[in-house]
Amino acid sequence: MSTILNLNKKLIAKEVGAVELVESYFEKITNSAFVTVTKKQALNAAQQAQKFLDEGKATLLTGVPAALKDNICTNSIKTTCSSKMLEDFIPPYDAAVVEKLKAQSYILIGKTAMKEFGAAEKPGESGAAAVVSDGICTYAISSDSCGSMAGEAAFHGLTALVPSYGRVSRYGLVAFSSSLDRLGVFANTAEDCSIVLNAISGRDERDVNTKNAQPVTLSKTHSLEGITIALPKEFFDGMSTAELKILSETAKVCEKMGAKLLEYNGFSVSRDYAKAACMVLSSVEAASNLSRYDGIKYGFRGQGDSYEEIVINSRSHGFGDYIKCRIMLGNFAVSSDNFDSFYQKALAVRQQVRKEYAAAFEKAQIILSPHSLSAASCLAGLPTISFADKQNQIGRTLSGNLFDEQTIITAASLIQKETLI
Repeated sequence: MSTILNLNKKLIAKEVGAVELVESYFEKITNSAFVTVTKKQALNAAQQAQKFLDEGKATLLTGVPAALKDNICTNSIKTTCSSKMLEDFIPPYDAAVVEKLKAQSYILIGKTAMKEFGAAEKPGESGAAAVVSDGICTYAISSDSCGSMAGEAAFHGLTALVPSYGRVSRYGLVAFSSSLDRLGVFANTAEDCSIVLNAISGRDERDVNTKNAQPVTLSKTHSLEGITIALPKEFFDGMSTAELKILSETAKVCEKMGAKLLEYNGFSVSRDYAKAACMVLSSVEAASNLSRYDGIKYGFRGQGDSYEEIVINSRSHGFGDYIKCRIMLGNFAVSSDNFDSFYQKALAVRQQVRKEYAAAFEKAQIILSPHSLSAASCLAGLPTISFADKQNQIGRTLSGNLFDEQTIITAASLIQKETLI
């Protein structure tokens, strides 16, 4: 298993050169996982990274190959969102996360395939997760709106970190659902996720929601003393025998390391309504964000003799069927006849979910849940780290309080080291 720390040690010790390392990664590439492969740019970046390594100016990410989901803007490199609507879009600027990674002398292998505009990915549809799982790169930056990264982590046997809403700038992320969109990390370990998080976090004036937060530092002990982990009864009810076994074993590992386990009731709304509320809110916001693609000012331009004909043709041929369904659902939910029944209720669910989590965090620092219920923490904008081994595709998710990535990453790292995940 390739990790950032292992590669960094090899690069520093000159066991492998940056250019040699990148070339070896390109030999593994299968184009189906990528929309755009950036070999020329990667080799140039590797040469520059090697200079920093030789001068002793390297960071942990210098010379380490990475991938970006294809909805993250990259200067002079196509950013298509896997949509015909943006098939020829070449951004004239970098996303904030790309700027920060370039400052670390990272190396971009390519832009990964995705569900069109990142709409509700099902496990197995994320190229960003696939390329890390296949060893084509060491980590990947992806996006999450309603818990898809947790599902991908389980499917591919990876670790997925989705930080608090506002910890990482969304500037340069092609907007789908603005109040839910977050940029996260796929990697092989929680430790790797923490390294990347520290590199891409921070206040950005171009994203008014961002705040500065303390860097994550991993504990050098194998103790979770002083940590209480809530086990929500509502989340555990209805799980399969295999899921229950994995989560119970995870809880016992935490208890063995000193954590206190707390059986907890109070997540009925999060369990029953969070996923539906996520679907409504993300569809409403997507309908608004995607309305800019009219074929006139933005996006694929269709045919027609009038403005109306061009717009209709552009959107009919530029968007895929699923995106059209999401746009129609979003517009339906905010129509005058349905506004109160759908959109307002979804907003009310979000508020109740936040209250449920806030109440739980008065008694615990971590909430353990199956990965399939990650939509609830997404609604609340809370940080999550999800992980699984490659044998069973059963993920566990640790949710933390807002901007408390430190606690959940530390716990996940200790669990992984204890269980050799």
